[in-house]
Parts: sequence; C-alpha cells; structure tokens
Amino acid sequence: MGSLEGISLFVREFFDREQIDSELLFTADFVLEEFFTNCVKHNPKGAGEIQVGLLLEDNELILSVADFDTDFHDPRQAKRPVLDGPLEDRQVGGLGIYLVSRMVDQLEYDYLDRQGRITVVKKL
Repeated sequence: MGSLEGISLFVREFFDREQIDSELLFTADFVLEEFFTNCVKHNPKGAGEIQVGLLLEDNELILSVADFDTDFHDPRQAKRPVLDGPLEDRQVGGLGIYLVSRMVDQLEYDYLDRQGRITVVKKL
C-alpha cells in the first residue's frame, strides 16, 4: 500500500507530459487506486509485483494494472452492490468496482499463466 503515493505522482507526471485535461485526474487516480489496492488485499501470497501502466492512444486514456502470480479474479463478475437501504444492512465489497464501471468507457480483464491484467479505457 506504500506505493499509492508513487502511483499518484506517476499519474500526475503522465498527465502533465501528455497535456491531458486535469479534470480526468480524479478518474485515473481512483481507477488505479481501486485495482491496485484490490490486488494487494486479495492476493497477499502473490509474487509482490504489481505493474501499473498508462497510455494515451487515439484520443483514449488506457490504464492497466497487472498482478503477477495470482488466481483468476475477473472484477467484471463482482456482484452489483446494494445502493439503497440502511448502511448497516449492506454487504461490504463491490462498490469500488461498480463506481469504476460507471466512470469509464471500457473495462477488460485478461488472465494467462497466473497473470491477471485489468485494462480500462476512458475516452477523452
């Protein structure tokens, strides 16, 4: 979790270099933090290496998070969280992924040889 500050700095430097509208900073930070923290929380026995990537291509911001030595876990299969009713009656989990899916244009998951990669596309 100590890498989150570095990831945030990486995002800001990328946005500055590529001259991307700073209004998208929150979305990029949120997406990468959500998937990075999920990798850390849900794969404590993994290889410890998590790769974060950013790419600007054809007016699309492409964000990716790759977890090495992990079990299959497709975030697109997460149950939709209950959004109404008392907070104490709601089940924990799934809200971050739900919010990400509402903020981006495309969400993909690939898994091969114990490597899971989440790729998110946000049109500019």
